[in-house]
Amino acid sequence: MAEKSVKRGKLSSIWWRMAQNINEDYLELFLITSRAAGLEPSEGRSFGVGKSTFAVWMAYRAFTFANGTLYFNEGRMVDETPEDEKIEIMKHVVKNYVKYSLDDGIEIIRTTNKLIPALILDDIQDSCPAYQHIPPKVRRKIEYLTRVRQRVANIICTAPSMGEIAKPLRQHINWEIIIPTRGVYEVQFIGKRRDFYNPTEDRSRLWYEVTGTFEPLPKEVDHLYKQLRDEQLDKVEEKEERERENEKQGVPVECPNCGHVWTSRVERKRVQCPKCFRSFVHPQWNEKLKTITPTQYI
Repeated sequence: MAEKSVKRGKLSSIWWRMAQNINEDYLELFLITSRAAGLEPSEGRSFGVGKSTFAVWMAYRAFTFANGTLYFNEGRMVDETPEDEKIEIMKHVVKNYVKYSLDDGIEIIRTTNKLIPALILDDIQDSCPAYQHIPPKVRRKIEYLTRVRQRVANIICTAPSMGEIAKPLRQHINWEIIIPTRGVYEVQFIGKRRDFYNPTEDRSRLWYEVTGTFEPLPKEVDHLYKQLRDEQLDKVEEKEERERENEKQGVPVECPNCGHVWTSRVERKRVQCPKCFRSFVHPQWNEKLKTITPTQYI
């Protein structure tokens, strides 16, 4: 992957930061967008510009750095990975570490027994949209991501624009990489400062760092990505449809005080009986997952 900077020819800090996150027990979130222009003129396209392509290149560099075949020397990034091994690493990333929903991303983090150098959450706006009211279940999943530093070093998200993802996730993103056109990327650091007139909210601004270029994925990797993406999208849609049906149906709850049985659709720990108004812990509340885990639906 070639990088040509138009700002003093320097190497982007994102590569140093990703390596530092792996070596020194940090966790950082990156967001790749395309619709809104930064410093560089943008085509304004939401999809098909190359966000996922650049995400795979980012993850590839994280994995090769962790493997020891990519390193930094006198301000340069040196990749000594053999060509055939590059393809295999990219395929490994695409098969195992590109996820198309927040649930699938969390699942691989929960089941891993070693540090993941980089995890890609593709089209994160689908599972973390910028609703005015963020469902409690989504908030809990986002909060989980903030506690996984020992299991994953870099989380790379893609979305058409920053404004399309939920605020609880958005506020943890430190870097925005804008893809104004295919093959070009622009790095913006999201700096935050305290607002002394509104101390409960931080003030954010973009600090332009560098513009560079990147290559398309090798043909076999690109073909694999498109194939798996198409298969996974069908699975995600089926899963979301089942969840919507379950939410509509509700969960049967029996009051331990008066014995009244009703259909509950709440996701809170405590529920209130509509007959005797006694409050009690939901019988299907999972304290570990902090959510309702129904054993049956009505």
